[in-house]
Amino acid sequence: MEFIPRVTPAWAKPLHLAPYVEALEKAPGSSLRLAFSAPPQHSKSSCATSAFVYWGLRFPHLRNAYATYSSQKAERVSRGAQMIASSAGLQLETANLDIWRTRQGGQTLWTSVGGALTGEPIDGVLVIDDSIKDRKEAESVTVRQNQKDWYHSVAETRLHLGSSVIVMMTRWHEDDLLGYLVKSCGFTHINLKAIADTDCPPGDERQPGEALWPLKHPIHTLEEKRRNSPWNFAAMYQGEPRPRGDTLFGPASYYSYLPESGFRVINGADLAYSQKKRSKFSVLVKVYAVPPRRGIAPTDPDKPYLDWEFFIVEAHRKQVAPPEFGLVLKSAARSGSIHMYGTGVEEGAASFFREAGIRIEVMDTGGRDKYQRSLKTSELWNAGRIHIPEDVEANPWVDDYRAEMNAFTGVNDAFSDQVDATVSAIDAAIAGRGGGFELPRRSGGGRWA
Repeated sequence: MEFIPRVTPAWAKPLHLAPYVEALEKAPGSSLRLAFSAPPQHSKSSCATSAFVYWGLRFPHLRNAYATYSSQKAERVSRGAQMIASSAGLQLETANLDIWRTRQGGQTLWTSVGGALTGEPIDGVLVIDDSIKDRKEAESVTVRQNQKDWYHSVAETRLHLGSSVIVMMTRWHEDDLLGYLVKSCGFTHINLKAIADTDCPPGDERQPGEALWPLKHPIHTLEEKRRNSPWNFAAMYQGEPRPRGDTLFGPASYYSYLPESGFRVINGADLAYSQKKRSKFSVLVKVYAVPPRRGIAPTDPDKPYLDWEFFIVEAHRKQVAPPEFGLVLKSAARSGSIHMYGTGVEEGAASFFREAGIRIEVMDTGGRDKYQRSLKTSELWNAGRIHIPEDVEANPWVDDYRAEMNAFTGVNDAFSDQVDATVSAIDAAIAGRGGGFELPRRSGGGRWA
């Protein structure tokens, strides 16, 4: 705790990470098996970077290793650690980006999860830092299994008696490497939540409702993040990734009047493809998409899409043969472009209608399932950026639409056609696909009717 601000004067003591800093200090030679989770941008990686220099000074004979989600990130961390080593007076015989060596025979290897550890013994500390890059990787069963296999077949085989393993992560998924090591391999778990509740770990003296690092992340900004995306917040900021089965869309936001200008018309579709008279439901959702004002900086630079605003104008949901639903699509195509997600079967449905002169763009899913594709839309919905009609009597489709959105979990849902169509329209608008028909904004941003 004293060493970090001494060698990096720009940093204060990381008191908010006290249980973690204490574990780093006693890790060499103590056979720790520790899983540590904390929110993003709370300096957990910076503490580990300093720790390798600290260990090099105190235990120059030990052989350590650092692994993260990519070799590029490992090199960046190594470069930063070299600057600290120079400031702290750590003498290195070899100071490459992938390996350090001391004159006493110690070393630090900088690599990636899945990368090279073969032939490199570890009798000091192995730190695994954010093995998962993003949610897409976290949702991949293959990626998660590959990381578990790497740990057992590569990392674990390099550990010597007395060595410690510290896994630190921002959480994305309940079955990520950290979750697996805690559940199946007996790792101790220290979870420092962005907002304290009633089960703080030893050393975390906060009262429920207090922020972990209020100087950098005050409680009002954390609460706003939680309101906008409670599921992402639970995983990434509270270290409690929820298994699928929880609903994604909270209470709806309503409009009484539609905008008169400054919007684009985008249609999202989910099509049944069957020549039978009766098949599964086909859906078309018509959306007015209002883009952010030009020249205005985004409210959240990491999520500029949250400055969009969307109005669900109408939703058609019919269990009819394709030719009959073609009348709905043809009418929609006169006012805006039509988009849908899909692969083989969905492409067949789109081709059927294209032959009838109705253009439908099928967007690549990128390997994401319905749950993954719905996350951005759920953020917008929960932030109050997607609105549905307040007048249910004039819009009888609203009750079914709202019920389906509120019930959606992404796991074996009885109905999800309207969710799919809505997500398709919103993603297409944000990506600038299709063009739609953009109506000019009036001076001052347009008048709301």
